[in-house]
Amino acid sequence: MIRTDRSVCVRINTPIGIRIEIGGGGEGESWKGKQMTSDITFITRQNFTEVFPHFVRDLSEANFTAVDLEFTGIDRESNSDFLRLPEEAFLQKMAAARLFSPLQIGFSMFRGDTDLEGNSGGNSPGAGVNSQSYRDAMGWEAKSFCPCGLMGPMLKQIIESWVSKGQVDPNELAELEKRRREAENTCGSVAESNSVYERLRAHQTLNEINTVIAMAQRWKGYAERKKRHVAVRNYSCYLFPAPEKDEGDRTVTLSSETAVFLLKNAMDLNRWVTEGLFFVSFDEYAKAQQGALCIPFAADRLIEQGEEWRPCIGG
Repeated sequence: MIRTDRSVCVRINTPIGIRIEIGGGGEGESWKGKQMTSDITFITRQNFTEVFPHFVRDLSEANFTAVDLEFTGIDRESNSDFLRLPEEAFLQKMAAARLFSPLQIGFSMFRGDTDLEGNSGGNSPGAGVNSQSYRDAMGWEAKSFCPCGLMGPMLKQIIESWVSKGQVDPNELAELEKRRREAENTCGSVAESNSVYERLRAHQTLNEINTVIAMAQRWKGYAERKKRHVAVRNYSCYLFPAPEKDEGDRTVTLSSETAVFLLKNAMDLNRWVTEGLFFVSFDEYAKAQQGALCIPFAADRLIEQGEEWRPCIGG
């Protein structure tokens, strides 16, 4: 949750540069009329090996993380009793929650000037181009830019230079504008007779230059507005009960009302089944961990027993 009585600029880290601003009512800070989209990285069974290391890195670098869960149902039976002790209410809710299974989990990892209780206001000198939050926002966004075109190494070097300086070099930005015009001319002059590879390469170069220029313009805007800056990375994954190996099939309780609600809100139950990460209960996890820890000791015991009865060969 982000308070809106302080000047805060939240940057959704997307390739197309959508920016969400939460501020104290200044010009351009109203949510009305803004199109807000989120860039969410989905972790699936198929891409787990590739994506999970990035997830762990972003989680370790985040100042704080918001977590949200979707379940196969919710507790509708118990009535709210505000005179009941919190401990009693918690136990009752836990009992109801155990009836249903987690269906999806999402993480929003925030990095930057997240100290909303601090004394430095949004327009203080520490909130400008020289602030650590500004550099952190630049650095975190720069990590996500991975060009692979012919100009990729040069573009990456320019971005890293801006991050190290803490500001966008106007001369380098002007040079990029010139390179963009050249790339546009190249794309326009590439004839149909050229190979598909040459045409794709020309458009890829133009797209990467546009990405860097858009990034530079955002960074300049951050410094000029002297907002505090927060970058956010979003991850989501479906969760599916791990199939039992020895104890038979699992049972999933699904509330019909919940299913209708989730489908109306873009939940894909097909992806839940085909891409959901397998999970087990904490008790099952602890049991599996205990079994895994026992394997080395059991192996050592077998080796010791083998030493005792191993026959001697030779004289």
